[in-house]
Amino acid sequence: MIVIGGGLAGLAAGVALAEAGWRVRLFEQRPFLGGRATSYVLPDGEHVDNCQHVTFGCCTNLEDFYRRVGAADKIKFFDGLLLLDPQGRRGEMSPGMFPAPFHMTSSFLTFSPLALKDKLCIARAFSDILFSGGHPRDLDEPGGISMLEWLRRRKQTPAAIGRFWRTVLVSALSEELGKRTGHVDLYLTSSRIEKYMKETKNLNANVDFYSASTYYSLGIPIDLFTPIFAVSRMSGWTAHVLEQYRNNRLIRPRADYIGTAVGQPWVPIEKR
Repeated sequence: MIVIGGGLAGLAAGVALAEAGWRVRLFEQRPFLGGRATSYVLPDGEHVDNCQHVTFGCCTNLEDFYRRVGAADKIKFFDGLLLLDPQGRRGEMSPGMFPAPFHMTSSFLTFSPLALKDKLCIARAFSDILFSGGHPRDLDEPGGISMLEWLRRRKQTPAAIGRFWRTVLVSALSEELGKRTGHVDLYLTSSRIEKYMKETKNLNANVDFYSASTYYSLGIPIDLFTPIFAVSRMSGWTAHVLEQYRNNRLIRPRADYIGTAVGQPWVPIEKR
């Protein structure tokens, strides 16, 4: 049995198949497993989570996966989760006296980064989830809807989305809240190559050096990398050909920009 992708879903599927007696081969294009649930090391040695690494006691499937792979004893649970908003307000989420799923009610009501209006709309969205049995009706629409669209339909405030839903569901949200593709490893590799070439060959990376990792992160098929690179340069290449035909010489100055860091001010044509 072949499993494509070494994220949590692929790993869990592989473990379940192996336990059922299947011979499993798992393929992952990156040199590490875990998908979004991975960490990477910056050049200065600091470890950074590739995505939000938070689990709760209600995540029973994830807990079961950890148990199956022998990692259950490596998960440390805390009694509370501390959060700090951009204004410096501190909020804490911790279980109270009520049974699940209402065990966080007290913390939620006193959570300082959220105003009363934010809390009411979040409670309304949770009520929709609870009373629909975890399957709101609009999830069955043809083509489906994004998590962000679902929140908008529940009239969630910007603060509720930014300070609550983004934190809780960052890996599930799409559109502008979901364009965190988890390919930081490609950027770090490109950065190391750029640094190495500068130090050893004194060669500066050109403006297109990071295009490949950018295209890949955007989900563009690899076969289209070269056509995209070329189509935007056809006019320039044509100008080079005409220039070379005219005097058999191409002008390519080697220079570094030494002007101001912010560049020159842009002035609208009608004001020039």
